[in-house]
Amino acid sequence: MYGTGNRGGCSFFLCDAIGRKSALVLCAAQSLYQCFAVTKGWNFLIDAGGFYHRGTLFEITVIVFLASLSYGIVCIIKAGIRYQAKFNGVLVLTLLLLVVGAGSLFITGYPRANYLSIALANMLFYIEFYRMTLQIDGVTELLNRRCYETALMDVKPGSVILLTDLNDFKVVNDTYGHSVGDLCLIRTAEIMRRIYGRYGQCFRIGGDEYAVLLTRHTKDIKQLNDDFFTVVEQMVKEDPRMTGISLGYAYVNSSGENIAGVVNLADQELYRSKQKRPHVNRHQV
Repeated sequence: MYGTGNRGGCSFFLCDAIGRKSALVLCAAQSLYQCFAVTKGWNFLIDAGGFYHRGTLFEITVIVFLASLSYGIVCIIKAGIRYQAKFNGVLVLTLLLLVVGAGSLFITGYPRANYLSIALANMLFYIEFYRMTLQIDGVTELLNRRCYETALMDVKPGSVILLTDLNDFKVVNDTYGHSVGDLCLIRTAEIMRRIYGRYGQCFRIGGDEYAVLLTRHTKDIKQLNDDFFTVVEQMVKEDPRMTGISLGYAYVNSSGENIAGVVNLADQELYRSKQKRPHVNRHQV
């Protein structure tokens, strides 16, 4: 009698990394392999007494599976870095479960503990994946307003709170349509992540409103802002449908400072910036 385990769940996490079609091909190939493994006894054989024995491809199967799960963990870590989403202990627990499961197979050859660890690891993968998606704005892929409000509760002295929004964004939507408006939001967010993302967290907190919580290189804020303006202006020059930005910022000077007051100072500076900007007439294209 032959036996095998269901190892297809981890392939779900390849979709975001290699594309849906490639992931589906891998899943199909894996399913086909498992069908042959059941009939050929490549993974496990069960004798008449109910005892498990390793199949001819047992070690290769385990190694490939662990490699795929490790790749899934790497994908989640890379996504967290890209989207600036915070990590917790889920990945550490997942790795521990995989070590226990793989160890139970290689040491004892008894697969049930491995199946349990795989099931729990897959469950933790799904939990981590959806926990991360709840932190990300669906349009710009920046952190969302909930993350922004949470970050403000733990802001450190010396940090900079920067607020920005798009100039004439309603006019962009009315003139060119909401698809162009979304493109403007996305491209501005990409520039913001590129300029500020290395030194803090970037958020979309409203329709065309963004925020940055800068925790490193705060003394370089003016240079960073100049770089931001320069790249945005270049974007507008290359595509007149895009629009410029206005911004304001304020420092958090002490641990006991009223954060709402700091946000208000940044908002006032943003308002003054918008008042100074030149008005741009747009025409339907």
